[in-house]
Amino acid sequence: SLGSTQVQSFNSIAALRLRSGTTIANAAKTLGYYSAGDGGGNSFYWDSTSTATDNAGTVIKPTAVSGAGRWLTVDTSHITPEIFGAKGNGVDDTDALNKLLEYCVENGLQANLTRPSYKVSGEALASTSRTGARTLNINFNVPTTITMDSGASGLLYFIYLNTTAENSVFFTGSALTFNGSSKCASFMRCDHNGADNTGVVDIQANVTIKNLKNTDAASTIDNSGMTFIGPYRRVVIREPEIDTVERTNVAGACSGITVSQFTGTVDIYSPKVSRVLTTSAIDADGIKVFGKPVAGVLANKRQGVATIHSVSLPTIRVVNSRASAARLQS
Repeated sequence: SLGSTQVQSFNSIAALRLRSGTTIANAAKTLGYYSAGDGGGNSFYWDSTSTATDNAGTVIKPTAVSGAGRWLTVDTSHITPEIFGAKGNGVDDTDALNKLLEYCVENGLQANLTRPSYKVSGEALASTSRTGARTLNINFNVPTTITMDSGASGLLYFIYLNTTAENSVFFTGSALTFNGSSKCASFMRCDHNGADNTGVVDIQANVTIKNLKNTDAASTIDNSGMTFIGPYRRVVIREPEIDTVERTNVAGACSGITVSQFTGTVDIYSPKVSRVLTTSAIDADGIKVFGKPVAGVLANKRQGVATIHSVSLPTIRVVNSRASAARLQS
């Protein structure tokens, strides 16, 4: 205990659920998620007035509570998949990663990936339209590989951030490798529907995306490694590597990286894109960059300036605004 506060200790989240807080016993510590020492430990405080939805990680509703009363996480500066039950040992961690990203996006927090590998079978961030602005902020504490289960059903997007206002995306830290195992059509798509010259994409961590495939024979939706659509003020992607983007349906296009409708600047540094494939004459582009059309002028008059530095790819198409607005630098 500390003063008038008693800190209760539990080996797991399951054990925490069996105990409600009191005026004095209003703090708790879990030593693990499933068992002590498994890396999913956390600290909580008791809020007797809270009716927040239990998310099995940062908000815990005791079993005996029918109304108000929740255990709430103390420290939101270092939120990890393990706090939501991820194991990172070859079992399916989809649910934990989904809860992590949903919580962090909805609360403006940074998600921290702390283990070398995670296995998934579904989406980490749903394609639902989110009212207002949002930020997707992921830090890779160690080089991290996320692998789709080869037995999973086909997935259109692993991450889809769609907002009615601007959104921003930040990838920091070490490195990410995403292996779609030919079961995921696109790693990430972000739709920014806000005002011109708002929102930032800053991919500082080294990102490798491979083995993407749209397996839906009826789907005409384009697929790509990374897609950012909307009037972003700034887009920076450093050293992305895309290897194999393909599809089953002949009616859709494929690309390694797409940036469309931006109004500010785009800088893509040292991209490596290979094996972007379609089954027909539909576009298969290494990198596509389209500025937002200028209202009231010819359709090929577009805003923004894009620079692609030190290119290494077999196919590239850059379409932009003014003469010389799109530049390649090697």
